[in-house]
Amino acid sequence: MNIHNGKKSHKCDLCGYASTRADVLRTHVKTQSGEKANCNQCGFTSSQTGNLRTHLKMHSGEKSNKCNLCDFTCTDPSSLWRHVKRHTGQKSNKCNLCDFASTQASYLRRHLKTHSGEKTNTTSVILPSRLFENPKATVEKKNIARGTTDPGY
Repeated sequence: MNIHNGKKSHKCDLCGYASTRADVLRTHVKTQSGEKANCNQCGFTSSQTGNLRTHLKMHSGEKSNKCNLCDFTCTDPSSLWRHVKRHTGQKSNKCNLCDFASTQASYLRRHLKTHSGEKTNTTSVILPSRLFENPKATVEKKNIARGTTDPGY
């Protein structure tokens, strides 16, 4: 089997991209050719039919992805995956410059800006205080998001 031996025998005629899996190549070709699936209720389009199926659940209100640890439900499996990491505390997004780690890639991207000196926009970030055990921890977490160490209390 090509997946195990690494042989990329499925090749794109348009650009030379190669994959070990035929289904991955089909998705790639749709993206390259501009072929899109369209939502019949709004302007959403996607080259991947799975994305359209997930999108259509938003219109219907169907939330088939359920958390086993709380009442959280969502339409998108990746949203459930991100949510569950909040329960487990799994911080797979690690900074290669310091000990910072986060549950979400967006938090790591924001953190990396503190190393480069680039300004961050924290006004749009809402940190859910229910995730922290006490108000002091909430303040400390907000300070981390701002890139400061001032306790602020």
